[in-house]
Amino acid sequence: MKRILSLVLVLLTVVTLSYAQNYVAKVRLGKQIKFIDETGKVVINLPGLQSAKSFSDGMCLAKANDKWGFINKKGEWVIEPVYSKANNYHEGFALVNDGIHWFFINKKGEKLNAVSADKYGRFKDGYAIVRKGKRKGLIDKTGKLVVDFKYDAIKQFREGYAVAYLNKMAGIIDGAGNVVIDFKYNKIGYVSEGFAWAKKGAQNGYINIETKEFKIIPGALVMKDFKNGMARVLMGKRFGYIDKTMSFVIDPIYGKAKDFENGYAAVMNLDKSVASVRRWGFIDKTGKLIVNYTYIDAEAFYKGLAPVKLNKASWGFIDESGKLVIPAHFDLGMNLSWMTKNRRGFGPSGLARVKKNKKWSFIDMNGNVLNQMWYDGVEPFVDVR
Repeated sequence: MKRILSLVLVLLTVVTLSYAQNYVAKVRLGKQIKFIDETGKVVINLPGLQSAKSFSDGMCLAKANDKWGFINKKGEWVIEPVYSKANNYHEGFALVNDGIHWFFINKKGEKLNAVSADKYGRFKDGYAIVRKGKRKGLIDKTGKLVVDFKYDAIKQFREGYAVAYLNKMAGIIDGAGNVVIDFKYNKIGYVSEGFAWAKKGAQNGYINIETKEFKIIPGALVMKDFKNGMARVLMGKRFGYIDKTMSFVIDPIYGKAKDFENGYAAVMNLDKSVASVRRWGFIDKTGKLIVNYTYIDAEAFYKGLAPVKLNKASWGFIDESGKLVIPAHFDLGMNLSWMTKNRRGFGPSGLARVKKNKKWSFIDMNGNVLNQMWYDGVEPFVDVR
């Protein structure tokens, strides 16, 4: 019996440690860089580490002895620091520079025999943008040129498609270089949920990638990507929401609006008959106001909690009833969701990055500071599985 209990305890310990290292975050105390797990335990503390980036694709770009290499989630150097410059791993490959040339390496450190180019981009959806002279093309993960150097510009792939520009006109291509949408638009946004916003002369609307139809939204000034079946559209000075029939399902009455996530969207009131003009609240997908216009700013709900800004530098968290469940004691820093996958508020790690008295830490969904530790800098938790 004792032996069985001992085995159970060992298994539980293994499971706990495995879970605890699903997510790690970079933290800094003075010049010292460490990585912690969701429990606050230090899991990587390498002596001599001069700099490090957050984990990407299971690897961490790190600097020692003035050279760059890569460590794994155990803190082991899997690619020794020998490079003058380097970028993060994406889809199994990283761009590195030996002091003379840029080239790709895989996770074993082996060089990819890629076509010669003046500049390489990172891999996305299996392809990387490459430039020779003023023209751009695409390579695949074998390094083979699959789209010739002929485009003025190519955007990153999304959903298997990329926006490209040829003779200053925009179209859409696939990974094989096939033209999916003809080059007859002035500007096209990223493909999202099968649609892409586009500008054609004075006309603004959305392209259905499957049918190739361009549906005009009369009077639209700004159009956003589809997310969770809806897209934000600016009409005059007011935002509303359309569905994939290109019809407004929520009228354009808001000064500002954010995407729907987990069933709700943060919107700013512009109705001057309401005392809370230019304040943020939340609506559901029918347009019903579910949290009153109260806040200076607001972000998306996640697992029932949303960050809201009550004054110049203080954020707290409300539940779906609008009740403040985590007091407004924190700053959340800049919102970098437009350039990264990390937004303000809680994420899959169950922790939110917060700032107080010029120090940084994390709180759980009860508002408890992780291990009561404060740092000079922290970056969001990243999945390292």
